[in-house]
Order: sequence, then C-alpha cells, then structure tokens
Amino acid sequence: MAATAITPTVDARTEVVSVTPEMAEEWLGTMGPNRRLNEANVARLEMDMTKSNWFDNGDPIRFDRKGRLRDGQHRLQALVRAGKTFSFHVIRNLDEKALQIVDTGKQRSFGDILAMREGAQAVNPSLARKIAATAKMIWHYDHGSILSSGQAVSHSELELTLRKHHELPRAVETVAEGSVQPHAVLAFVYALAVEIAPRKARQWLTQVQEGESLRKGMPAYELRSILIGQRGTGAKQQLRGPFLAALIVQSFNAFNRGDRTVLLEWRRTKRTADEPFPQIGG
Repeated sequence: MAATAITPTVDARTEVVSVTPEMAEEWLGTMGPNRRLNEANVARLEMDMTKSNWFDNGDPIRFDRKGRLRDGQHRLQALVRAGKTFSFHVIRNLDEKALQIVDTGKQRSFGDILAMREGAQAVNPSLARKIAATAKMIWHYDHGSILSSGQAVSHSELELTLRKHHELPRAVETVAEGSVQPHAVLAFVYALAVEIAPRKARQWLTQVQEGESLRKGMPAYELRSILIGQRGTGAKQQLRGPFLAALIVQSFNAFNRGDRTVLLEWRRTKRTADEPFPQIGG
C-alpha cells in the first residue's frame, strides 16, 4: 500500500523579519499547542544572543492558519530575556499536517558539526565526539561550573572554547593514541596542562599511558591504577564526571610540583565533602 503524501501548504507566506523583544512577547501571547518550554534550552540561546553569537540559520518561526505561534517559542523567549533585536525567517499559514513533522529529526550535536567540516578544518569523525566532550568540560571549568555540568552549552560557546584553547584537538588526539581511558576526561586535564607546563604535561601523560618505571605512590602510578581499575563491569571503582576529573588534576599537579608520593582522593569524607574542584597547575 502506497504511503499517503502530505500535501504542501500552498498559501504559506515566508518573510525575513527583524524581531524586537516587544514583538516577540506579542507573538508568544498567540501561542497555540506547543511542547513544554525547556528552560535549559532558553538559557543556552539567551547566552548566545546576549553575546551576539546567535545567527539566523534559516529555521523559521512558524505560525498556523489561525495566526498562532506553533514553533519558535524558545528562540523568542531567549530574545525577550536578552533584550535584543534579531532577524528571523517567519512562515505563516502553515497547515496542521505540516506542523506535525516539525522538529521530528535528530538534532545535530557539536561532535556532528565537527565531523562534517572539510578542508583544513576537517576533523576525524572518530575523534569528533571526544573533542566535543572535552570542549564541554573545559567550558564548564573556565566558567566555574564544572560541578554542575548539566547546564546546556551552545555550539557557539563550544566553538569559542576551541578557539581559546587551540591545542585542544591535538591534545585529544594524543590522549586517544593511548589505551588508558576515559579519553575525554583525561584529555580535559592534559589539554589545559599543556598550556601551563608543556614538557611536564607530556612526561606525565606518557607515564600514565605507558606505566613504565613507576612505583606505588607516584602521581602517574596512582592515577593509572585508578583508571585501569575502572575497566569492565566488574571493576572495583566506577568514578564519573568531576570526581574522576578531580583525581586526574591532583595527579598532574603533584607531578608538576615534583612530589614523589601522592594520595589521590577528593570529597571522600564528611570533612572534605565541600572541597572545591582543584585548579589545574595549582
């Protein structure tokens, strides 16, 4: 049986409009059936708009045949909060059948964007996801929010992070050449460590990855033992996110200071439960 085709909306009108905060509020007041507002998404868009890092990509603000707003509430809410004017493509008189298939595809991740680049900016698809994850961790570290990393980060902000830390992709590639994982979290520390102390950072990473001539208590030995101990479903330790990152930072800092022995632990007792995230190079 042949699939039923959706008839295009023949009377739809498209235009480019400079939308002010006042216009956005007025349009939001016409809203028809829509999905629940995602505050994290609004905050991400608001940050881009406030910094003038948001650009119209051609995805329109959509209105139905009754003049009701049916798509674009997050962008308009962000515009109101940012208090700025931006140009949008606007399409009106959309048929209900056409509206049913809006936003039903998979959203592109920052890793997808990196993997799609060409020429001098081409990124190996197998590394793109790790570069994106590392960039997100560095963004949270730079903004003092690594302990609350659930916050959404826009592609524009991650792009700025790559520009600021231009050695980040190479750092991820270097870490990924070794078998010690997780690559993204280890690369997060290594990428910033290279900026502070390049020679020592490379020596430390080599020891962590290769494990040669190490003994118990040494910064690289202790970290390598923790990372290897996390492998497999039967692993004794399963540390995640900032907890694991903090131990990696402690290991590098101890190596950078020349400490012969170190005890890697962070927020492990009631006394240290509120211990701040360690600064790389501190």
